[in-house]
This record gives sequence, C-alpha cells and structure tokens, in this order.
Amino acid sequence: MDKYTKSSLNKFKEEVANQLGINLKPGDNGNLSARDAGRIGGEMVRRMVKAYQERLKWIHLYKYKYGWDINSHPYLHLLNCK
Repeated sequence: MDKYTKSSLNKFKEEVANQLGINLKPGDNGNLSARDAGRIGGEMVRRMVKAYQERLKWIHLYKYKYGWDINSHPYLHLLNCK
C-alpha cells in the first residue's frame, strides 16, 4: 500500500472512530477492545460499500439513461469502477 493510501485510510479510520465516540491514540491502539475495533472497521466497510454503490448508480445513469460513453467524457471517466 502506498503512503498516500495508507494516510487516507488512517484519516478515514480516525474520522469514523470520532463519530462513533471511540478515542484513538496516535500510533498503537493495542488497548482498543475487539468490539470497538469491529465497530470502526464495520462502519468503514459500510461507508465504502455505500460510496461504491453510489458510483455504480451514476455510471448506470450516464451509460444507459443518457447513452453517454464514460470513457469519452472529460469527467465521467473518474466514476469508472474498473
């Protein structure tokens, strides 16, 4: 995993933990209960799946409703989920 991806996932994890009311320390969180770790990870997965489903909706909308080719549009290629 590259540095940018790891940093982004750590920020995402901290954001989710804060919203769930779970305090994370910088660095090692070995004292975190399995339940809290599961809550954080589960919520992260739920949000990633929801974001992916939203992208698929947009791809479907632009491909089939409007007949646009995603690869030929200057911005729609960013939605492509290859």
